[in-house]
Formats: sequence, structure tokens, C-alpha cells
Amino acid sequence: MRPRFVLFALLLIAAPALRGQTPAPLRVNVLRQLEFGSLIGGVDATMGPADGKATAMFEIIGPAGATVQLSFTLPGQIVGEGGGRVGVSFGPQSAAYSINESSADNIPFDPRAPFSLKLPQSGRVVVMIGGMARPSRQLISGRYSGNLSLSVTTQ
Repeated sequence: MRPRFVLFALLLIAAPALRGQTPAPLRVNVLRQLEFGSLIGGVDATMGPADGKATAMFEIIGPAGATVQLSFTLPGQIVGEGGGRVGVSFGPQSAAYSINESSADNIPFDPRAPFSLKLPQSGRVVVMIGGMARPSRQLISGRYSGNLSLSVTTQ
């Protein structure tokens, strides 16, 4: 009789702890910011989400299967090393996410509006975003980059 009582007592003690387990926390890591590099005055520069080292890239890590909502704060301008400013815009396919961090499985979305996705079994996705820079003919030469922010919430 005694072994069953001990097992039952252990289950009673462990049950609240098992029920009260909280899921893994949600994390967002900035892997790199938007980097247009050198621009030519009067020539628009478009960068898609899969355009290599120029796009901004974020890593989202959270509980497998969780639905998360992404919301970007997008800049209206990017800034050059010499202090120049260039207008930048974003379109309906300027952003994408990838489960395997590969351009082969990119799923595009519009970064101008909130977007929801379900985290895969690994609990990790990578989000990439590009855009279009519109430099004037009087462009101050130099490399141009911009900061954007990404808010991620669970639903």
C-alpha cells in the first residue's frame, strides 16, 4: 500500500507544476539593418527581401506552433555617411519570412500592415525586408542605410 501512496503524492505535487509551465519566451534578434550601400543620384535602387547582405534581417524565436503578429515601424528616409538623406518606400512584397533561412522557401508579405504567421516546429523564423530608395540628382555620395523596428506579439 505504501508505494502507491508515495506515487500518488508525487503526482499531486507534480501536477500543479506541470500545468503551470509557461511556454518558451518570445525573442526577436536584429541580425542586420537595411543597407543600400552606395547610391547613384537620380537612379532608383530597389532591393527585394532576398537580396543578400543589403536587406534588414530579424530572427524570431518562440514556442513551436505559436501564432505571432509582426508590425514594422518603417523609415521614410535613409541616411548617408556624409549626412545626405534619401526617400525610401516599401511595397506589398518588400518583406518575406523563411523557416530555413533560404530564399527557396521565402513567403512574401506586405510590411506596411500587421502580418500574422505560425511558428514552425523549430520555433524559429527569419524575417527579411528590402525597399526602394529614390535618390535625387543632387545626392551626397556615400553609403546609405536605415533603421527599422519590428514588434512581435503572440496572439
